[in-house]
Amino acid sequence: MSILKATNLNYSVGSSQLIKNVSFEVEEGSIFSIIGPNGAGKSTLLSLLTGDAKAEGIVEIAHQDINDWESKELALKRAVLPQSVSLNFSFKVAEVVLMGRSPYVNGLAEGPHDYEISREALKIVDLEAYWDRDYTSLSGGEKQRVQFARVLVQLCKDSFEESLAGKILFLDEAVANLDPTHQHQVFIILKRLQTQGLTVINVLHDLHLTAQYSDHVLVMKNAQMLTCDTMQKVMTPERLEEIYEIPFRVIDDPETDWPLLITG
Repeated sequence: MSILKATNLNYSVGSSQLIKNVSFEVEEGSIFSIIGPNGAGKSTLLSLLTGDAKAEGIVEIAHQDINDWESKELALKRAVLPQSVSLNFSFKVAEVVLMGRSPYVNGLAEGPHDYEISREALKIVDLEAYWDRDYTSLSGGEKQRVQFARVLVQLCKDSFEESLAGKILFLDEAVANLDPTHQHQVFIILKRLQTQGLTVINVLHDLHLTAQYSDHVLVMKNAQMLTCDTMQKVMTPERLEEIYEIPFRVIDDPETDWPLLITG
């Protein structure tokens, strides 16, 4: 069953058409990745799917037009993690994570449970000791892990073990600034949340992460959707050469069930 459906999406800025007639569906509970060359329209497409930009065409979340969702209802349904978040004020790390609880507090002050689940989220991303740290003093990778904790507490109302069926996490190259250990940590967390029903839609440049963790892959090139299929059908040398215009090879590894890809 699909949780998101895009139909005939088009988007232009001035005379430049950034998205051309894109249509596809995302299966609920899947990890769905969007790949393609620089400037292909990946991040623009994601902004249309989240509702941050308005498209010609239709985006439906849970069979309802995204334009018909109330902002609070949408915040309870989906969370968005961009590649970087600009916060120039001296917020404490705790305050940044607690921002994710805003759909649940109804304008009131956060309660004990909001603090408890926010501390737990920082523990999950290995930043438990950073609760009182100045957010602006952190490295880029540490800031991104704090933001990941923020979207976790937005998606999970009561606990990190609850059902997440019907909820979507959008990520726009969100692991690009992380070291390999923490890149895989993020996806291991996402795979666990997937078993609880979470749908993940993410833009990726790293083809190894795409192959290892994706169920379905959509390819953008020249503002158009080139293909949308299972990971195994998309991540082939022939298809990748068509996308990136360089040769690829696959190395067989009996210990993995995903392709190991190298260029050249």
